[in-house]
Amino acid sequence: MFANFNVKQALKMALVSAGTLLCLTPAAQAGELMRSIYGVDNPYQYPNLVAYSYDACPRNTYMLRYAETRNYYVWICATEGGTLYYSAQGKNPNRGGITLRIRNYSGERYVAANGNTRYVVTPSRLVVTQGSRTILSERILQWEEGTGLQG
Repeated sequence: MFANFNVKQALKMALVSAGTLLCLTPAAQAGELMRSIYGVDNPYQYPNLVAYSYDACPRNTYMLRYAETRNYYVWICATEGGTLYYSAQGKNPNRGGITLRIRNYSGERYVAANGNTRYVVTPSRLVVTQGSRTILSERILQWEEGTGLQG
């Protein structure tokens, strides 16, 4: 009877240990990702980038700029050849996201378009227009230079 009890206890402990390990693996990977891409050990310095780092920029591009508004995360991404992309993700998962090639830029003003919808991001505002109508205008809360090649 005592031997059966020990086997059951050992099995329970093994299952609990395996479950705990599986829960900690994503956190360890996030920390490693922060060190490799952004060169920081503290993921709380860039909490939003951890959540979207895999989807933020197209493959084989690097993050040139990162911006955050009240409702959106925005990335300006670049290829080694100089092609620029606008990528945005809603903070509300129901808002979705979009990635577009940047048509033109001047200094820190980046313009992308999807049909007659224009996306303009500057260090101070994110403005989205359809035709001549402004459908979104939000103040930039955070504007940062990005680093790191997204493989």
